[in-house]
Amino acid sequence: MTTESRSKHVYEKFDVADFGIDTNQFLSEIDPSLDELPWDLFDVRAQHFRILTKQYPECKEYLTSSFPQYYSGSVDFNTWLGNMTERVEDDIYQHLGTVSPFRKRSMTQLTVQFDSDTPTILRKETSPYLQHDMGGYIRSLPRDYPEVPDPILQHPAITHLISEFSMRVRSMHPDIREMIVKIHPTSVVCRPSQHSKPSLEGIHNDGADYIISALVISRKNILGGESIVYDNDKKAVLARHILEPGEGIFQNDSDLYHDVTPIYRSLGNGQVEGIRNMIGFDFLLHQDADE
Repeated sequence: MTTESRSKHVYEKFDVADFGIDTNQFLSEIDPSLDELPWDLFDVRAQHFRILTKQYPECKEYLTSSFPQYYSGSVDFNTWLGNMTERVEDDIYQHLGTVSPFRKRSMTQLTVQFDSDTPTILRKETSPYLQHDMGGYIRSLPRDYPEVPDPILQHPAITHLISEFSMRVRSMHPDIREMIVKIHPTSVVCRPSQHSKPSLEGIHNDGADYIISALVISRKNILGGESIVYDNDKKAVLARHILEPGEGIFQNDSDLYHDVTPIYRSLGNGQVEGIRNMIGFDFLLHQDADE
């Protein structure tokens, strides 16, 4: 059996305790840093694009050609709109102003080298996050995220997990000597009278070889957020779990797909936000890492 066929349907639910990690200590030390992550404004700009191209289809060509500068943050909203500003109705303009960020995020890239029995993990200069082969105009555009906070990146349990799963990938691809690992902590917030979709793309893959699609760190005042693994037809469900803090899913990303259902506040009253904090990991075989 070849490595490709052997690894095609890799998916596994795991708990950090399986790796000798003190779950309660790990979660309590990591979670505050996720709460303090910076807001992901790319989501807001993407929503602006969707609203305007739907409302003004005759302007889609202009909006599409000029959107990358706005999406990157190099120009402001009114500069992006240009002459369209005067034609946008007041109610649409007000609606655009109500779009709020709901996700916080950061990202760091690492190089894992296999020159000895123990992987060597080195920090790599972070390049823009690209998903050019994943389909869809917006996902193909580069995104620059702030670096992962040191309390997360340098936590010994995180280093241990990266080492363990990197070795697992290498066991399926024994010829590789180096791989790229991208770590991206994320905090998804749902406010009163609002639900939030941790995965805006719906059923998708991330353009990596293997992923930990979600290592859940905390679930605060929420319902929902079920992680689902699909076969490569995007229809057959291979696994579905509401992951509890300390649990995650490791899977092949080049042949399988995944999704997460919306999260909802579990409290009926008050102004308490619902929060789902998690960390994702992308494992890229070195020859594909810069494509």
